[in-house]
Amino acid sequence: MIGISPESDAAACDAVNPIGQVIAVGDREMWSKDIPRANLPSKTRVAWNVAFRQILLARSAAYSLTDYTRQMADHVRKTERVFRSFSESWIKGKRIPNADALASEINRILNAVNALSYAAPETAPSTMTEPVSAGTSETLGALLTGILGNLVGRMSKLETVKAIATFAGNLHGQAQEHYHSAIWRTLSTPPLADLRKLADRLRDVSFILHEMAEKSTPVMMARIVKVAKKTRASNAVRASARRCRMHAERRFTDRLRKLESALASRGWKVRCLSRPVDEMDSPYWPAREVAIVVEVEDLAEQWLPIVEELLSVAAQKLANDWPFRAVPAVNGKILASLALIPTSHIPLPDQEFAREWADTIDQPMHSSTLLKKFDEAVEACLQASAIINARGIQSLHPDESNILSRALDTFTNRMTEVAEASERKDTEHFALALNYLNRNWIRLGGEARAVNSGQPVEAPLCMTPHHAIGAHDSEDVLDLVYVHLTLLQAECDRLTVV
Repeated sequence: MIGISPESDAAACDAVNPIGQVIAVGDREMWSKDIPRANLPSKTRVAWNVAFRQILLARSAAYSLTDYTRQMADHVRKTERVFRSFSESWIKGKRIPNADALASEINRILNAVNALSYAAPETAPSTMTEPVSAGTSETLGALLTGILGNLVGRMSKLETVKAIATFAGNLHGQAQEHYHSAIWRTLSTPPLADLRKLADRLRDVSFILHEMAEKSTPVMMARIVKVAKKTRASNAVRASARRCRMHAERRFTDRLRKLESALASRGWKVRCLSRPVDEMDSPYWPAREVAIVVEVEDLAEQWLPIVEELLSVAAQKLANDWPFRAVPAVNGKILASLALIPTSHIPLPDQEFAREWADTIDQPMHSSTLLKKFDEAVEACLQASAIINARGIQSLHPDESNILSRALDTFTNRMTEVAEASERKDTEHFALALNYLNRNWIRLGGEARAVNSGQPVEAPLCMTPHHAIGAHDSEDVLDLVYVHLTLLQAECDRLTVV
């Protein structure tokens, strides 16, 4: 069995950095699998196993795509009808009528669905030396069995309601995918309307279950049932889901308003914004995430001193109900590169903030080509330092040699561009960045000479990210933070916008 071997030496399983130290964040250590090299199958064997699986699936399917879709279309319609009947009785708290007949119908559908299989034919190359992707097998049967063979039973018991709610949301996503599936091109009357109804009902059931998990009190349950009983036939689930969503949004808006007031009472100029979470099976209810935008004039004096308290207050107000991040804004510009996500140990950068929130926040995201080039130079220097300290500079593998060469070229090119920028008008702040890169270049040369002569390097440059993640106040980390903040501050003060 492949995995971590308890009896093996811990050093053999630990993930280590370029100088051989165990990588840890606080008390949490990262681990890697202890797999003997001899136990790893060759790439050729993997490739043939993947191809053989695809051939086996294709040969085992006794149906053409047209036959498969024709039979599955009928099962989709039956599943929609059965799930509609069950869920309408379930939401009203009624005993399921003709429960034995319903169970028999469900079993007939499941047996028929499980007897069907289809795999798209795919011609495998005659000679393979690299693993290839297997052809896709049709998963419509998995959706129908997930609804009738799993979700219906769990809805009847209502244990671990939050898990059932996320599962229903996942099935909703699958139903939407199958609604757009290309397999229905083989039918003149595909069951698209039934798939749409099925997807909508799964979404509504997910909403109701989320609200039940949020407010699982007899009074709350009675209110949901009361709303359902007042609606006309076949619309109880939809009406109840709409009411559940309304209550959830109202609670969320109230919590966000209280958070904003709590932060503003400390003298901070903040805006609390939200956006939908694009995940069908999200555990959050409603499925939203929060961004706290803090307007400051000086990053060093007004942003850094409040970050820890800001995240702490937000965590208290939002608990674990919704994910959030905080980001500063200077002169109306969002500094996405400084967006932070709280964790149990230290805040971590939100590298996707600009992409995910650009359409939600009505403020421009700060962008600078030269600042990006400075970051590329720093990253290239760290990469070169890691290779030198881990592998030396003699007898490198060709791939390692190419990566080291590219890293050094990138560093020198970007440093030249920063040097040219520092000579322009109103770009004196880049002289600080140039000085930082020059010092790193000198240190990198010293590391190469020390490693080549067999001497240890006490504080290699490549350890800077590890010190930052580990919350160590090393001089390298502080210098990098200072330079980065200075560049951002200078550009946002409109000394220059490059």
